[in-house]
Amino acid sequence: MIAFEIAFNIAGAGVTIAGLAYVRHLLQTGGRGRIKDPDLVTEFRASAPYHLLETERPRPNG
Repeated sequence: MIAFEIAFNIAGAGVTIAGLAYVRHLLQTGGRGRIKDPDLVTEFRASAPYHLLETERPRPNG
């Protein structure tokens, strides 16, 4: 029984460390500002499918 408890504690510690590493990654990468590149904005506006805005799509029942 002691071997099971040791393995369980080690697995729990591993999951905790992995979870903390994931939260750290989210805190470092989340909330970044938008990319401010005028060339990308111009390219997006030029390639946007504006013709789809004029067509009416059927609404789902609900």
